[in-house]
Amino acid sequence: MKSELIANQLFEQNIFQQHKYLEKKLDIIKDEIKRRLDEETKRLEYKELDVVVKFVAVKKYDFDILNLQELLYNHGLLIDCSQVITKAQDVLSKIKEFELEQTYHVRINLKHKVEINQDFSKLNDLELITLWKEDNSKYKELDRKIKQTKDVIMKELISKNVTKVVFNYGTINLCKNKTSYDMKSILDNFGFEFFNNYCGIKNEKLDEYISLGFLNKKEVEKFKKLSDITLRFVVMKISDENNLHEFLKNKYVSSF
Repeated sequence: MKSELIANQLFEQNIFQQHKYLEKKLDIIKDEIKRRLDEETKRLEYKELDVVVKFVAVKKYDFDILNLQELLYNHGLLIDCSQVITKAQDVLSKIKEFELEQTYHVRINLKHKVEINQDFSKLNDLELITLWKEDNSKYKELDRKIKQTKDVIMKELISKNVTKVVFNYGTINLCKNKTSYDMKSILDNFGFEFFNNYCGIKNEKLDEYISLGFLNKKEVEKFKKLSDITLRFVVMKISDENNLHEFLKNKYVSSF
């Protein structure tokens, strides 16, 4: 198969190994950056390097679903902020006709394990951030190349109805993504009570629209109660952060 040939070539060109090596190296650098931060520091910018390090709160909530869904509906955001959460087979059978086209992703498992044992503690802060930026750029380029390759492989596997390929240096697996649904059709056909009982709120979408200013935080908080919070440490380019914010804002505006 063409997929087997492509995977062999990427390994023999050291693409897979370098990608995994940089992934592990970046994790170690990131841990070292995190270790140096003061406990009270939530965000630190290195503007001369176009890099920001920050803690991002990942929140989980218990919702007053019915009232929150009504609020989101009135803002035109209910569909985008909702997902099917039920696992009841009788309910899933009812909404099966509203399943969106099945999507897939490719997972490549290598026999070869990449090891890294490096200590970056002797670098000063600017040297450490500079190293992260340089390696992150290399990693993203390799990641882009591998994703393009996976897309080519995925198309061949789907067309030939093959879910697993063994190549010289590992295995390729075609994996199903989680089923997605036409949420508008579910709401239109079954109504709010059904929607309330079997569909939930996407926390990240809710927070996204609040941060963009399209939902009033105080208004939303009347219908949710914080149940858990964890902090995720992030290192990224400031320009990427700004681009992401602009992308999300434009995405919201274009949906109307």
